[in-house]
Amino acid sequence: MKLYRAYPTIEEYMLVNTRFPLIEIHCRENGKWVSTVFDENDEVSLSSLQLRFPCAAAYADIDFPETAQN
Repeated sequence: MKLYRAYPTIEEYMLVNTRFPLIEIHCRENGKWVSTVFDENDEVSLSSLQLRFPCAAAYADIDFPETAQN
């Protein structure tokens, strides 16, 4: 994350959790980094790409163990 944030032309980056449905978007706003967390019921928004998609769609066809979120 430190390297992404240090690169001046990166406006936004996304971290996708591999243990359970959770996506983090980190976005540069007015020189500061703002983080937003999305769970499987949310719609993810990547403003730099003008892209929106259901968080659940990123995890289509993936079965997580029931204990993964605990």
